[in-house]
Amino acid sequence: MDDELFKLLIKNFNLTELEIDKHRRYYNNNFDKYNNDIYGDIKTRIVHLLNFWSDSWFNKRYELLFSKYKRFDKIVEIGYGLPYLPLYLPKKSLKSLPELVYVDKYNSAKLISEFILRYLNTKGDFIVGDIENELTWKSILKHDCNSLLIVTIETVEHLKNPGIFWKNVSKFKNSKLIISLPIGPKIPSHYICFKDPEEVREYLNRYMVIEEERIIEPEKESGNNLDNYKDMVVFGRIKGS
Repeated sequence: MDDELFKLLIKNFNLTELEIDKHRRYYNNNFDKYNNDIYGDIKTRIVHLLNFWSDSWFNKRYELLFSKYKRFDKIVEIGYGLPYLPLYLPKKSLKSLPELVYVDKYNSAKLISEFILRYLNTKGDFIVGDIENELTWKSILKHDCNSLLIVTIETVEHLKNPGIFWKNVSKFKNSKLIISLPIGPKIPSHYICFKDPEEVREYLNRYMVIEEERIIEPEKESGNNLDNYKDMVVFGRIKGS
C-alpha cells in the first residue's frame, strides 16, 4: 500500500480515513444492497484501490493484463475504474508503457485516475461515456491500431444490452481482448451471469478465439455471499479482427 498516495487522495477529495473504512466495509460485504450507481461515488474508487493493494482475488483478475501488456502498442481499458497497470508496475517501468486509453461511464473513475497518473508522472487518454451508446464507440474506435489490446474487467455483465459491446468490438482490426465474466450471481446490477466455465466458453466462442483463461475465486474473508461466485478471465483474438 502506498500510504502517501492514499493520504493525498483523501485530502484531495475532502474525505477521511473513517469515511473510507466505513464505505469499504459496506461495499465489500453488502453485494445485494447496491447497484451501478455506487460506482459514481469517489469513495468506491478509493475502496477499489485499497482492495487492489490487499493482494487478494481482486487484483488477481488483472494478472493476464500484467503478463501480456508488453506485446501491444496501445491498450484500451473499458470500464477501467482505476489505472491498474501503472499502479502495479514499478515506477522505472512506466516510461515504456504502451499508449493507454481509459473508457468509463462514471466521471469518478476519470477524476481519481487523472490524480493517480499525475502522482505516478505518467499519462493516459480518457473517454467518459456509456458503452451502450453508439456515440461513445465512435470515440473509442478512433483508437484502433495494428497492435491493440482491449481490456474489460468486471464490465460486460453490467450491461443491459451487451450486444452493442460485441458489435463494436468486432470492428477493431488485429486486436486481442481480455475479458472477465461472472460465474454465479453477485450484485443486482449484474444483468448476466453463468452457471459454470463451460457456459462462459460457449458464450465467448461466438465472439472471440480463446487463447488463455483463468478462474479467480474470492477468498472466504472477501465478503458475504460469495461462496459460489467466481470470475473467469479470458484472453484471445476478437473474431472479425
